[in-house]
Amino acid sequence: MTIGIIEDDTLLHQALKTALQNAGYQTVSAYTKQEALTTITGSESLLLIDIGLPDGNGLACYKKIREKAEIPAIFLTARDEEEDIVEAFDAGADDYLVKPVALAVLLKHVEAVLRR
Repeated sequence: MTIGIIEDDTLLHQALKTALQNAGYQTVSAYTKQEALTTITGSESLLLIDIGLPDGNGLACYKKIREKAEIPAIFLTARDEEEDIVEAFDAGADDYLVKPVALAVLLKHVEAVLRR
């Protein structure tokens, strides 16, 4: 299974990539909205998406990706306001985690979403 990581924080991105690969997943990386729109093919099993990307909103990015493929998504963001969480679920999010989150906990959320 391949998981797309759309996260601009280089250190967090690398930690996510390493944890997912150590858990047996393949990964595809994007650091910006534009990179995600060209890198994500639609064949991914799951996306991990930050809302605050340097060139746009992760929610808008996900909506655009969903035009070509129905891919489950976990939003992983520092935004903890109710309206951000509701907007993510309205956009089709399968889960929403507020940073910081322990990698072991994140992996359990990934497993849960992939089991659906």
